[in-house]
Amino acid sequence: MNRRHWLWVAVGLKLALLLLTASWLVHQYYRYPRAYERLRPGASRTDVLRSFGKPDEVTGCQHEPMWDGEPINEKSANCVQEFWYYSRMRIGNWIVGFDANDRAVTKYYASSP
Repeated sequence: MNRRHWLWVAVGLKLALLLLTASWLVHQYYRYPRAYERLRPGASRTDVLRSFGKPDEVTGCQHEPMWDGEPINEKSANCVQEFWYYSRMRIGNWIVGFDANDRAVTKYYASSP
């Protein structure tokens, strides 16, 4: 193979790497907002883990019971654990609270100024 052929191969590989990197960055940028938007009350812990991935932090419930900014009845929420997700590409975090039956009962988005 001649030199010109190897030049085209190198250019093609660099373009492919560039496209893969760009698609990964777009996926990372929209991953949590998309999963947060699709999350519904009563979703299982497994569904949350499938959509959001492994949480960055797991804590006890620290917030007033709300679903996307709307207050909910404390008795119906009965939150016992929260999963916290932090994005490397956005300011803020996404928080999902679970009841004793591992069902999503609260969700919050906290944005830092």
